[in-house]
Amino acid sequence: MRQKSSASDIRERFPHVVVEDPAMLLVLRQAAKLARAEMDVLIIGESGVGKELLAREMHRLSARATGPFIAMNVMAFPETLFESELFGHERGAFTGATERYRGRFEQAQGGTLFLDEIGHLPRSQQSKLLRVLQEKAFHRLGGARLIRADVRVIAATDQDLSEMVEAGTFLESLLFRFPARLEIPPLRQRRADIRALVDYFLPIYNRKHEKNLVSVSAEAVSYLERQPWPGNVRQLLNVLEVAVVYADPTRRMLEVDDFRPVLKDVVLSSADVLSREQLTVWDHLSLDQILAWVVQRRLAIYGGNKTRAAESLKVSRTTFWAWCKKYGIGSEE
Repeated sequence: MRQKSSASDIRERFPHVVVEDPAMLLVLRQAAKLARAEMDVLIIGESGVGKELLAREMHRLSARATGPFIAMNVMAFPETLFESELFGHERGAFTGATERYRGRFEQAQGGTLFLDEIGHLPRSQQSKLLRVLQEKAFHRLGGARLIRADVRVIAATDQDLSEMVEAGTFLESLLFRFPARLEIPPLRQRRADIRALVDYFLPIYNRKHEKNLVSVSAEAVSYLERQPWPGNVRQLLNVLEVAVVYADPTRRMLEVDDFRPVLKDVVLSSADVLSREQLTVWDHLSLDQILAWVVQRRLAIYGGNKTRAAESLKVSRTTFWAWCKKYGIGSEE
């Protein structure tokens, strides 16, 4: 009874996170404890698991909730613009700097700065970020005034930063600045959340697309639970929305056949052409068998190049290598 009450309490504290799986509930319990702590946090998880959503919820539960939540995707900026975007610049600091610009740290004063894809932070900028985290102060580019950084940083990554430290591409001292870490498991490891996500978002997509669907059949949910979901929650919701759009307006329930064509499109786009026989047996394969097949197919297409294969599936190189190791696919590089 105590466990049930605890789960209910966690759902109340994180109303925007749809959760049933015990592993994810544990992550939220840890996040609730860290939310009010004045320490920087690193969220680890594959693309599409909801890292930014969790960061926003932690900000909402923190003592900084009335302050701004500023999100910055590190990959969205070239190395030459990163420093200016993060710390700001003074007028005339460089060619084209016609006005003073308040960078993301300054915009987040009194609140939270969310740095997504921190593993892609250029090595040349890692030491500058480390200095701000240590000293809680920075200068605008081209500026002389020291600006205090009253900012809590929550970073996120889909990469193994410890491996990157060993490879010399990520500063060990910067990684040590994030002793508080939360790891969100991929959707394929928390299947209990699939039914909950479908039930929560079906009415939303109903209203959005003016349909009258009331439920998804048990067989269809079971079918969805058997998929590998390399794109995690984001991919599941995209598939659900497309199925709703395609559904006959007179239908009241989504069945397996409503999802099969959509998921086949996903498979075809990520694993190229499947034979008719492969399409027939696909539904009867386990998650590991499906994922192993996709990994093997991608490697064949890209001549064994794991980096390009990972990019084609929109997962990190580290994740793809872990799959190869798990399924004994591809030679060690």
